[in-house]
Amino acid sequence: MADGGIRILLGESKKVPVPADVVLDIRAPAAWGPAADGIRCTVTDSSGRNEDLRSSDAKKTDAFGGTEWVTVWTFSSVPNTDVTVGCRDPESKIAAAQRDPYLRVVPRAIVPIAAPQR
Repeated sequence: MADGGIRILLGESKKVPVPADVVLDIRAPAAWGPAADGIRCTVTDSSGRNEDLRSSDAKKTDAFGGTEWVTVWTFSSVPNTDVTVGCRDPESKIAAAQRDPYLRVVPRAIVPIAAPQR
């Protein structure tokens, strides 16, 4: 998985590796604005179980490759496995004219909580 994560075309699904000690963010181009809130994603592990997706009102924005990306969903799964991620735009809020309507699945390191000192 490169620094920019795995690219997934809106409407398609792709296998994504899950490294150890990370959560995975599903990010959309910030230029999609409020339309990105209508994106619906599913994440399925190798046994066919759906993973829980978490979203928050405070959307984190990061730059990659000259583009601003906003986190729309976050999930975790069993480390060192693959999951299948698919996202769609059920209300067709993302303009059909989008040249590259894709999202990115990007790993984000989990910061361990330090044990209390005695």
